[in-house]
Amino acid sequence: MPEEEVTIEKYARQVSKKVLNPHPYNRLMIWHRNHKQFRQELQVLEKAITIFSSQIDRHHSHSVAVQRLSKLIGKSTGLMDKSGKQLYTPGPLQKWLRRKKIVLAKMKRQTKGKNKKN
Repeated sequence: MPEEEVTIEKYARQVSKKVLNPHPYNRLMIWHRNHKQFRQELQVLEKAITIFSSQIDRHHSHSVAVQRLSKLIGKSTGLMDKSGKQLYTPGPLQKWLRRKKIVLAKMKRQTKGKNKKN
């Protein structure tokens, strides 16, 4: 078995175990992208976004006093708007959300191209 396939299988196992390290998700997405496997890349993207979003939500569930203090600090530093909505998406989520839009557009173009050929 080639070394590349072993590495990809290793990353796939880590993704299936829901590891909280963005590296295996990124490498697996890049591999699928290079092989024009947009559907599989989208699946990895969605899994990564779900896992990391839930981790952030879990991280933000503190006592009322801590939440109030976090909101005040967030507003004063510009990381939250006046209503308390976060303006900054932490970690690799922003990159992944942007990439998800691109992959969906590529998949849409790919299906249009197939429809024109038929």
